[in-house]
Amino acid sequence: MHVVGYGAAIVLSIAGVVMLTLQMGKLEAAATEGQDELAGMERQAEAIVLPTDEERARWSTDQNLMASMLLADAEIPALLQDVTRLATLNQLGRFELATEEFVIADGAELSPDQALMQSVGILRHITVTVGFSADYRNVAEFVRDVGNLPRLVEFVSVQLTRQPSTISVTMSFRVYQSETAA
Repeated sequence: MHVVGYGAAIVLSIAGVVMLTLQMGKLEAAATEGQDELAGMERQAEAIVLPTDEERARWSTDQNLMASMLLADAEIPALLQDVTRLATLNQLGRFELATEEFVIADGAELSPDQALMQSVGILRHITVTVGFSADYRNVAEFVRDVGNLPRLVEFVSVQLTRQPSTISVTMSFRVYQSETAA
């Protein structure tokens, strides 16, 4: 009886040693893989070229320019007055204007455009939608004039419908806002 017990103990001991040996092999393989991955990351880090002082200065200038082009909350009425003035200047008929504010919420799922905006620190914009009728030349001049406003303006959509003597237009554009307190 003792022989069977000793035999079972020996078999269990051998099985335990085999299991430990296999486990050690797996751990050694994982450690080697981790070392290889770390070496690859170190090579990537060594290849990084840091920006020069000139590049940093240019980035700072560009960032300041962009910040100056963002719309502050207090400037929204003046923007809408400018758009209305441009409509009058370009002789647009039946002019209508509507706005909608958009804020990128923390943790929200973002579209590629929103992710790009967020990556440069822009978290808000207003969408201005205008409707009007005019001839081709006045439509083109109005679009040009809105694009030349001293703000970051992105045209989102332009819909043109030909009428007997004019064009009926519905146009939306975004104006990006700064992150000042409301």
